[in-house]
Amino acid sequence: MDSSKLPLVSILVVSYNSSSTIIETLDSAYSQSYSNVELVISDDCSSDDTIAVCKSWIETHKERFIRCKIITTEVNTGIPSNLNRGISNCSGKWIKEIAADDILLPDCVEKCIDYVLSHEEVEVLFSSIQWFSTDEAGNHLDGEIVLDEEKTKKQNEMTSREQYLCIIRDLKFSAPSPSVFYKKSLLSSFPYTELYKGYEDTPHWTKLTRNGIHLSFMGNLTVKYRRGNTVSHTTDSFFPDLYWQSRRLYFWRELRNYFIEEGLYDEYNKYRRQLLFVDLVELITGNKVSRLNRFINRFISIFVFHMFNFPDVTKKEMS
Repeated sequence: MDSSKLPLVSILVVSYNSSSTIIETLDSAYSQSYSNVELVISDDCSSDDTIAVCKSWIETHKERFIRCKIITTEVNTGIPSNLNRGISNCSGKWIKEIAADDILLPDCVEKCIDYVLSHEEVEVLFSSIQWFSTDEAGNHLDGEIVLDEEKTKKQNEMTSREQYLCIIRDLKFSAPSPSVFYKKSLLSSFPYTELYKGYEDTPHWTKLTRNGIHLSFMGNLTVKYRRGNTVSHTTDSFFPDLYWQSRRLYFWRELRNYFIEEGLYDEYNKYRRQLLFVDLVELITGNKVSRLNRFINRFISIFVFHMFNFPDVTKKEMS
């Protein structure tokens, strides 16, 4: 098919203090086998030289893309806001989101487009990812592949209602965020919830499925996802602070109400235990990893999940 007749795809790179990794991400966008792409970089007020690195890279690679654009902000706003700013500046019919420390496989966009063109009902698509880490020399150490063929088939056969219940009940529903491929019109109708600054994915999947949007899956491997010290996760703390602050807020503002609607009392208490566990670890250890604090962390885990029980909860008490 004439490439000019293929839909424009926006590769949206979201960055924050990503100068050490973003070149790999940009190079992977440059190497896409699908030709009709634009590049949009949305940066969340980086304090390092991420923007300078991006400008220099674009200067020597811009001819590859239909258009290149960098979006900046004067204050740090969080992941969902950064995504929404980038999305609003995308011109493509489809958007491939990618964090500035992850890597697109060369045929990522091509495989996604092939799938959605042959499945016209699809508005949001997930695919397989492979996590990786790096050694001291910068070599990639490949790890587990997430989302196999069996899981793909099972989740595709679910209704949006069934997917919604799996997501809120945390029943090992696999929707690898780094792989997501969206129709832009869907994101215009259902933007990310900016209130949860460090927790963008699960609230969004919940919002979509709750509104009858079916999440689609394919078994092709499309993205490599970096683990280790990244923008959002470091190894010197037990939990990403902003992530758990956002999860706590999401529970009390939304998820708790969904549990009430569905009569999911066990899930309600399970989530409260998770929050209690994090609260106690933060209070006692300051969320700092050490040999002593690892022992304390383990003791708290045993107490919260095996010895402590909230009083029996009825629907009246939950509301």
